[in-house]
Amino acid sequence: MRVSPRTRDFAAWVHPTEDLVAVCPNCHAMLHRPKGKTLTVDELVEKMKQAGTNSAGG
Repeated sequence: MRVSPRTRDFAAWVHPTEDLVAVCPNCHAMLHRPKGKTLTVDELVEKMKQAGTNSAGG
């Protein structure tokens, strides 16, 4: 079962290798930066690409 970023139901099964992504502390902070919305890793990568940042993993 996949868990959305907004799910607070900790009874849901989370598969560590499929549902979790390791990120550095700076990226983790950026994922939670927008008020009221947690970005997905893909959304953050896209924002970094649009901003011309080379740290977006590609």
